[in-house]
Amino acid sequence: MKFCPECGSPIKDQMRFCTTCGADLSVHREREARRAQAASANQTPPPAPLPSTAPELADFIIPILSESLRAGHGSEETLRLVREAVKEADPDGKLLPDAILISRASYFVPQNDGAGVSFCTWASSELNAIRPDPIFEEPPVLAVEQAPAYDEPAESEPDQPDLPAEPAEEISPDPIPEPSAEPEPKPEADLPAEPEPEPEPGPEPEPDVQPEPEPAAEAEPEPAAEPSEPVYVPKYKEAIRRARDHFYYADARFALPAGSFDFRDGLTEESDTLRKIQLEDASLWAKFADLFRHPGVDDADSGWRCEYWGKMMRGACYTYAALPASADEEKNRLYAVLEGTVRDLLTAQDGLGRFSTYSVSAEFAGWDIWGRKYVLLGMIYFLDICRDDRLADEIVEALTRHADYMISKLGRPEEGKRLIAACTSHWDGLNSCSVLEPFMLLYNITHEPRYFDFAEYIISFGGTLHENLFELAYEDKTPISDYSVTKAYEMISCFEGLAEYAKVTGDAKSRETVIRFAERVLREEETVIGTLGCLYESFDLSAVSQFDPQRTGIMQETCVTVTWMKFCWQLWRMTGENKWIDAIEKSAYNAMSAALRRHIDPAANGGVPLPIHSYNPLRHDVRTEQIGGKKNIDDQSCYGCCVCISSAGFALDTLAAAGFDRKGRIYVNLYRNGTITAGDFTLRMETDYPKSGVISFAAGDGFEGCRTVVLRIPGWAERSSLNMGGVSVRQESGCYTLSVTPGARFTLEFDLPVRIVTPAEASHGLGDSDRYLAVRRGPVLFALDETVDEEPLLPVDPVRTDAGEAVTLDSAAVPCRQAVRVPLLKNGSATLIDYASAGQEPGHKVCAWVRVK
Repeated sequence: MKFCPECGSPIKDQMRFCTTCGADLSVHREREARRAQAASANQTPPPAPLPSTAPELADFIIPILSESLRAGHGSEETLRLVREAVKEADPDGKLLPDAILISRASYFVPQNDGAGVSFCTWASSELNAIRPDPIFEEPPVLAVEQAPAYDEPAESEPDQPDLPAEPAEEISPDPIPEPSAEPEPKPEADLPAEPEPEPEPGPEPEPDVQPEPEPAAEAEPEPAAEPSEPVYVPKYKEAIRRARDHFYYADARFALPAGSFDFRDGLTEESDTLRKIQLEDASLWAKFADLFRHPGVDDADSGWRCEYWGKMMRGACYTYAALPASADEEKNRLYAVLEGTVRDLLTAQDGLGRFSTYSVSAEFAGWDIWGRKYVLLGMIYFLDICRDDRLADEIVEALTRHADYMISKLGRPEEGKRLIAACTSHWDGLNSCSVLEPFMLLYNITHEPRYFDFAEYIISFGGTLHENLFELAYEDKTPISDYSVTKAYEMISCFEGLAEYAKVTGDAKSRETVIRFAERVLREEETVIGTLGCLYESFDLSAVSQFDPQRTGIMQETCVTVTWMKFCWQLWRMTGENKWIDAIEKSAYNAMSAALRRHIDPAANGGVPLPIHSYNPLRHDVRTEQIGGKKNIDDQSCYGCCVCISSAGFALDTLAAAGFDRKGRIYVNLYRNGTITAGDFTLRMETDYPKSGVISFAAGDGFEGCRTVVLRIPGWAERSSLNMGGVSVRQESGCYTLSVTPGARFTLEFDLPVRIVTPAEASHGLGDSDRYLAVRRGPVLFALDETVDEEPLLPVDPVRTDAGEAVTLDSAAVPCRQAVRVPLLKNGSATLIDYASAGQEPGHKVCAWVRVK
């Protein structure tokens, strides 16, 4: 029999919380495990290699910190002991400040060691003040040497050149004149004698009267110069910049800066359409912000109107970053709207610090925490593009008040607080626990220990109240569709938060948990159009259920598509593996592109356009007119979650198009018509991909030496070739790696035959059916559409289709981007069009999985 360490009541091993006092037993178990680990660590270990990174150094110094503080040593003495212990591993002292900060995060806080927290906070601050160079160096993009081939370990990495620091704003206070010394009084002997009074003069004769001269015009005095306003000193500017750099410890690839892409193709047109219809509509933003001025608007129906503003702001900031650097007019117009609505929402924060559409009496129920999460996310993403330092500081201060209120109310029952996972009746707390991500992002800016503590508290639940999904994912034995909760969008959001935690702490288990979860989603849940879930909005082993004739109605939600694309971009940066870009490309050209309505009525819905389809059918069905997450936003208009989130998806297919690594190698991921810029290096692509498989490249001549460029070979490509100056380049590890000199030109070509996709192939062998097949060409899936073919359900001949008898058609003849004609089992043929164009006419059915019998 075991007992609760806090109240002494009997407990069982599988219990997470004491049923008597509500104590979190996992914390106590973790504490015991750490004590056992510390006890075993007292044994003499074999010699270990010297640490070379801050996380490794943190592991090295944790026992030293623990022993010194428990022995009662003061901060100065403890720091001296630590410095002495690490002088061989870190002679310049560059790693130590961050190692101490990581030590605090990974060791002292979970044990509630107040002395450890205080010491680490003080020591990291002291050391940061004296270290010459910051640890978080931005990976170099400029002036790199030719690097080893992609994914081949370098024999030795050269020291990274220091990037020029951002020019700091110099503060030039008005000079204060030194007071002049008062003159000493002269002695009385030196003073002149007073003059004798002169006799009064008699009356003088009157002078001749002369005409009075005109009075001279008095010169108007010059107005006094107004005192100049003192230069504003930003409080969080450097912290915000640093917050964007925290992932350099853990990531393998990095995103290019905002404005690095200038594309002109179909995907660009989709993003531009949504920007003009939705993101630049100041009146729509005002409606969203006004909801927060009426706390209680979501009380009656436990609504999620609270998510609209932040969700759309994140997509708007992605869209801004995806605009070309030269698009000043578009960027300025969009930015003006976004800054205006940010300032508007700041005025809606109540006296308690809340941004909430729930009243205080009804708060922390329904989707309240979910909505507060999106306020945090929207504001934090805006900080990345904010041009006003004073406004940025106001935002951070407002977010800390918003977050602090949550922390004051949410926590452990023994503290008189409410369990966060119990603060909703939906999905066993999954939606509330997804607030983990913005709390980690806020911690990166403020480095306030309370936000890290709260993040670890959230992680202790593992995503839900009754089942630890993080542990299930790490064990990697249970299909995701068998988890106790299967809501796709919210679950991925929780793992996005765990990914941020892994990057900050360097925790290998958390990182591995995220990767195992993502790989299982890719294997079990991805469908032929690049999204997830065929049972409403939930995981259901959709790699198999996608061709199940019983699966009809709502499926393949657009919110899930965007969240999956964002998660895959995160996974590519974490791992550098091309399969995540394959997934983004499949989503971009199929599910995401299909989500944009081709017929948008600007006068409908009270003059608030709804330009997005919320769901995507896979078998013979119409695109439903149902608005996902529909809620009224005023007396005349409604809106929905999928409409708000979509701009992020349309921007991601640009932001993920290229990236770089620590050695400055440029990775071209998606083949778009336009230019990629990385520092002084530009690479122009001319192509109508994926309509054809030919991409012509031309490097600019504004750089010296050479650049290493890595070109992705898509997973679907059976044959490809690269010609550079008449010489073929050999592919390695799923890519072409080449050294590019100024003005270089080369051509990449993929074969794009029409191919069938069998159910067994689409489900990775998890299921099969002999009744259906799908048709693809490159990354594009094709579908039957009643608009194009009057008899779309006749069986297709799979053998002749895959053998090359299918032919491409001129898309100008049909309302689509691409079209193919495939042979039927009986006489004749059927026309299929790209899935994104199919079913766009109201009431017309679309079919991605076509019959073969």
